[in-house]
Amino acid sequence: MSGRFHFQTESNCTGTRSAVDFSLRRKIQGWVLGNKTNHKKTMASPRPAGGVSPSTRAIGAVGAPAVAEDVETELRLLVENSIDVLCRYAPDGALIYLSSACHGVLGFEPQALIGRNLRDLAHPNDLDRLPPVSWPGKTKRPTAAGPDAHFAEFRLRRRDGVYIWTQTSSRVIRGGDGRPREVIAAIRDITERRHADISARHAERLASIGTLAAGIAHEINNPLGAILMAAHAAREFNRTPGNEAQVEEMIAQIMTDARRGARIVANVLQFARRDGTQRGPADMREIAMRARRQGLRYADRRAVEIKVRGPDDAPWVLVSEAEIEQVLVNLLQNSIDAGAARIDLAVRLDRDDGRVTVSVTDNGRGMTGDELAHAFDPFFSAPAQGAGAGLGLSIAQGIVASHDGTIALTSEPMRGTTVAFDLPLTARPAEEVAGA
Repeated sequence: MSGRFHFQTESNCTGTRSAVDFSLRRKIQGWVLGNKTNHKKTMASPRPAGGVSPSTRAIGAVGAPAVAEDVETELRLLVENSIDVLCRYAPDGALIYLSSACHGVLGFEPQALIGRNLRDLAHPNDLDRLPPVSWPGKTKRPTAAGPDAHFAEFRLRRRDGVYIWTQTSSRVIRGGDGRPREVIAAIRDITERRHADISARHAERLASIGTLAAGIAHEINNPLGAILMAAHAAREFNRTPGNEAQVEEMIAQIMTDARRGARIVANVLQFARRDGTQRGPADMREIAMRARRQGLRYADRRAVEIKVRGPDDAPWVLVSEAEIEQVLVNLLQNSIDAGAARIDLAVRLDRDDGRVTVSVTDNGRGMTGDELAHAFDPFFSAPAQGAGAGLGLSIAQGIVASHDGTIALTSEPMRGTTVAFDLPLTARPAEEVAGA
C-alpha cells in the first residue's frame, strides 16, 4: 500500500489546539484519491495527563496503516455498491476503470471494457453528445458547475446489443500543466424515465392536436369544398360537347386541391407521430415556420398575429424536428391562451458562442411572481391558459435539456411574456453546401 500520513498536535497552557493535516494517497483498483482536511478545535479542553490527548494516543496506537485501511474499506463500499457506474477514462476516451455496477447496467464485467473506447459503446447518433475532452469536432458550453463539468444524456450499447439511455455526470481532471489527464464520471441508467418522458410528450402532442382540431378541420374543409365545386362544374361541362378544355381544367383543379389536403394531413400526422426521437441536422428557421403554420390554425380564430424573424444565414441544429416543433407550438398556444394579440417568434444566431436562440414573445396578460415560480412544474397552468394536459412548459424544458440546451422565462403582469431557449449549432449538411 502506498500512502502518506501526517498527524501533528500543538498545545499551550490555555487548552489544546489540534491541527490535522491528513493526506492520503491510495490506489484502489485504479482509483486515486487525494484528500486534505484541516480541523481546528475551537473550544478549550483540559490538558490530559502526560500532555497527550486520548484521541492522539488512540490514533498513535492504531497507526497510519490501520487508519488508511479503514478509509480504503469505506471508499470501496461506496464505489462498489453504487447503483451508478463509476468510471475513469483517458482524454481519448479509453476506459481505465469501471465499478462493479457495470455488470448490472451494461451487462459487461468491468475488466472486459478496460482499454476499450467509450465511443465504441455509444449510439452512432449520440456521438456528438458524449462528454468532450479531446475528441475532434466537439465543443461544449461551460455549466454552472464549472468549465470542466459536463452533464449529458446519450445511449450506450449493452452486451446483448440493446441500447439503453444513460445520464452521465463527468468532470475533467487536469494535471499540473493544465492539460486534461483523465475524466471521472458517473453513468446512470434512465431508460425507464426516458420512456415515461416520451409517453408524456406524446400525450401533450395529442392534447395540442385536440386544441388545434377546429383549425385543422377548417383548413381541410377549404380544399374539400373546392374539390366538390370543381367536380360539379366538370360534370356540367361534360354534358355539353366541346367543353373538353374546361373539363380538363376542373380535373386539374381537383388534383391540386387533393394534394393540398394530403399535405395538411401529412403535417398533422408528422406532428402527432409517437417516434420523435430521431435526430438529424435541420434549419431552425424552417422549424419555426412550420410551427407558425400549426399555430395559425388556432390563432386565426382569435385574430392573433404571429410573426417570424430569422437570420439570413441558416442556423443548423442537430435535433428531433418533431420535438422542437412541438416546443414552439406549445409556446405559441400558451401565448394565444394568455390573450395575446401579437406574437413574435424570433430566431437569432450567435456563431461566436456556437448557439442559436429561439424566443417567443407576446403581449398577453403576463404572469405573476408566484406563477413564474411554478411555471415549469408539471401539471401547472396559469389561470388564463387553456386546459391542455398541463405539461406544456415542463415538457418543453425536458425536450430542450435533452438537446443540450437551456430554457428561460421572463414575464410581467399585463405586459406579456417571453420564453427563450438556445441550442448548440451543428455543421451544415454536405448536400446543402454542395447545392448552395
